[in-house]
Amino acid sequence: MANRELKRPLGQSCQKKEKEYKEALESFNEKNKEKARLGTTFSDSSSFFDLFLGSC
Repeated sequence: MANRELKRPLGQSCQKKEKEYKEALESFNEKNKEKARLGTTFSDSSSFFDLFLGSC
């Protein structure tokens, strides 16, 4: 009986931690995608200004 009482909260705790882990990983991946987009935008802007200033 003690094992059954112990397993239930442990199982729920593991499921909760797994959910938290998945949410954190998803958030991390979204931030990395945003970082890549910003890097690309910056690179494009930098190239534009190089062309613009180079023609003056």
